[in-house]
Amino acid sequence: MIIYENVETLSKEEIKAITYENTSYTASLVSHIVKCAKIAKALNDEVEKHKSIIKAHEQELSGNKLVSVEHTEAQTFSKDDFIAVYGEDEYKRFCIMQERRTVKFNG
Repeated sequence: MIIYENVETLSKEEIKAITYENTSYTASLVSHIVKCAKIAKALNDEVEKHKSIIKAHEQELSGNKLVSVEHTEAQTFSKDDFIAVYGEDEYKRFCIMQERRTVKFNG
């Protein structure tokens, strides 16, 4: 078990208040962000592991009041089927590519 100490997080209002103009990245802020990212990844990994176990025991857990498993429909888009029906030119006409900027904190 890993115990992370001294990690304070911002409230939703404080997070919304972060802007380009009011932020300068100091060593301590970058260190805090890296620590938060590590904690978030560890928590996400743990949740995903439990989700896979719940999926494996879905029938057994369906009567459990603490866990519920729900199946819902979700729309998906098949690029290959669209191109097969309408052609690649039509796909490209609606496909908008945008540049995306990401920031990677090495730590």
